[in-house]
Amino acid sequence: ALLVLDVPLMDAISASSIRTIRASEDMPPQELANLAWAYSKLSIPDRPLRDAISAASRPKLREFRPPHLAITLWSIATLGLENAPLINAISSQSLRSITQFEQQHLSNTSWAYATMALCDEPLLYALAEAAMRRIPDCDQQNL
Repeated sequence: ALLVLDVPLMDAISASSIRTIRASEDMPPQELANLAWAYSKLSIPDRPLRDAISAASRPKLREFRPPHLAITLWSIATLGLENAPLINAISSQSLRSITQFEQQHLSNTSWAYATMALCDEPLLYALAEAAMRRIPDCDQQNL
């Protein structure tokens, strides 16, 4: 597949997204996670947008469900970004909700930590324990 990015278009979308994030105190976690995911899939490390997503996400991480936590962390790792405050906050919330993680969330979170070469022992042990309990139910993609 040929991937061609229209830089002026992406800049306009980014600027509009930043305005929307800043104007809306109640942007849903799903929308923040989807925005982070989309820019990661396109390999666009848009710093102002990333900072806006981070600033909007951190105060409401308790509202993030496991898929939002996992995909936001995956997005950070995919772009090779360093954002210790957001990563640490996601780790803390992930630990609190680890029992709700499905196989894909466990896989994405584990992959992100391995990719970023980070060692959050409490989270990694919790991920390993949750994954071991689910091994009998795993499909090939999540093993």
